[in-house]
Amino acid sequence: GPEEWTADPDATARVVPGFEVREALGKAGTRGMDRLTGLTAVTVRELLSGTAPAGADGTSGRDGSPGPDGDLGTGLVLGIASGSVQGFMEFTKASLEGASPIDVPPSKTPNMAMNRAASASAIRHRLKGPNTTVAAGRLSGLVALDQARRLLADGRAQRVLTGSAEEYSAARAHLTHAAHGAGVVLGEGCVMVLLEPGDAAAGEPLAEVL
Repeated sequence: GPEEWTADPDATARVVPGFEVREALGKAGTRGMDRLTGLTAVTVRELLSGTAPAGADGTSGRDGSPGPDGDLGTGLVLGIASGSVQGFMEFTKASLEGASPIDVPPSKTPNMAMNRAASASAIRHRLKGPNTTVAAGRLSGLVALDQARRLLADGRAQRVLTGSAEEYSAARAHLTHAAHGAGVVLGEGCVMVLLEPGDAAAGEPLAEVL
């Protein structure tokens, strides 16, 4: 029944400890924001705060906008499994239980878009370069990395934030356990890296190809 969409007392999962979207990002612009988007937005924020060059500001191009020297800006490529399954379920549940099919909470509507996490993160952090979401199951992170590489190689962006994200939810647990058995342990998280050409990198590299 519908109650199964919002509770899973037997679930075993590895979740981000103490993570609450509105506590991590504040109340502005986070009403109805799903956990997947929250995890992505926080990770992008932390990555940008740790990689911005000294003296960077809103006109440097690091915020994603083209700089005065022809800087192409910062892109974002995110790999996801399918989006917020919990958000899909809550939206569908509201439509079925409401007085009419269109009687759904407006704040939940953006969560139905596959590119919700990437687009919301770009808007919040003023990333005005190319913005892409790829959904390729467990390979999404690698597909996103390849897409980011292609954007750089084609001269579409000066730098690209790329990675993958997944949220834990009761809805995701029900689907996964039904398909693969109750013994599957689920987790959540978001990982992002900053890619930029070696000859144009503004900071010290944190990884190198061996």
